[in-house]
This record gives sequence, structure tokens and C-alpha cells, in this order.
Amino acid sequence: MGPAPHNAAGKGASHAEGTVKVELRRPALVEQELLVEIDPEERVTVFHGSDVIMEATPDTELSIEIPASDDVIEQIFARGPVTAARHQDRPHCFGCSVEREDGLGIATRPIGTTGIWGTTWTPDESLPSTDGFINDEILWAALDCPGSFAASDPSGRPPGVTGSPSLEAMTVQIREKVRVGEQLAVMGWTLSHSDSTVDCGTAIVDRTGRVKAYAHLCHSIADDNTPHGQ
Repeated sequence: MGPAPHNAAGKGASHAEGTVKVELRRPALVEQELLVEIDPEERVTVFHGSDVIMEATPDTELSIEIPASDDVIEQIFARGPVTAARHQDRPHCFGCSVEREDGLGIATRPIGTTGIWGTTWTPDESLPSTDGFINDEILWAALDCPGSFAASDPSGRPPGVTGSPSLEAMTVQIREKVRVGEQLAVMGWTLSHSDSTVDCGTAIVDRTGRVKAYAHLCHSIADDNTPHGQ
């Protein structure tokens, strides 16, 4: 067992192989030191003290349709990255804040009338990497916030359903490693919804539409005072 930096979900999942499902038990603050424990069945548990923050388990291959059409990718790259804060309640989020110098800055915007939220992302050398490839936990963080943006879109919910999305579970499959400096598009979209939940898909693709990694995220709809995740 040893210390683990954030993103908590990605750091825990990085200790498991293949497709991984993470279930979040309680939020963790950025400054908290987390501990990782792996049992003989390859289940990964992340703790803060004696409190379980999340559990990660190997899962079957993730099967979702990824809407990475040539037109969508062209629109995302034509508009470039979001450089102004769209959500003032998220200035400290590692994944989507455009104000954090040490963050990813992956704040997405609606792509026309497609129902997709997207932006560009070029991971630089300041991010954790190994042999020129971005570490998996960073890809998990990159796949997180686009789902939250999509889940917040009123057009993807039943009429009258309001409130902020709170991530409950996340299943990720990484197909290919991402190189430092690679030009990418990151996108999120709604898969299904109910009065109290919104399921979203997210993906990281290159300029040709080649999928690098993708995820299925399950959100509950919480009160508007519930803070956004890490």
C-alpha cells in the first residue's frame, strides 16, 4: 500500500489491466493523501484513512457507439480549445478548469446541434508520462469532465429534471497510448437518462478519428449545491 496522487479514479484504475470499472464511494479533496490497496482478485481500493474513496475492478470489453464522424472531428478542431471559463463553480477542477496552470483545461462546448460536447487537447510535457506516453490516470481525468458537461446539458434530460450531475461510476477502455504533444479531440455525449440519472459516453480521438480511449459514465442528478468532482 502506498500514496496515490489524484485523479483518484484514474490512479486506482491504473493498477488494473484492460477495461476497468470504477465505483466512487465518496469524494476526495485534491490535497488529501490517498492510499491504494490491491487484493488477490485484482480489485483495487483507494482509501483516505479508513474511508473507502473508490473501488476499481476489471470489466468486460466496453461496447458503446462513438460518434466520431469526420464532420464532428472537423468542427472540434476548427473551433480549437476553450480558453474562457464556462463554469465559474469549477475553477479548481484538474480536468476542466482553464484557470489552473497545472490542469488539463478540457472544458468542452456544444458542437453545433449534434448533442456532442467537445474540445481539442494537446497533452504537453508537464503531465506525468512514461517513455513519451501520457500516463493512464491522466487519460482517465481527460475522459471524466466531458461526461459531466454532457450530463449537464438540459437537452439530454427529461423535461423538468434539474440539478448537477454527480459521478457514481466510470468504465474506461484505453485502446492506444497517447503521445506527449499529440493533437487530440475530446468529446462527451448523452447515452441515456431517467428522472434521477444520466449516462454519458466520452472519447479521446486523433485527427483521423482513431479512438485512443473511451468511457461510459453513470451520473446521479444531485442538488445544485453538490460540488463537481476532481
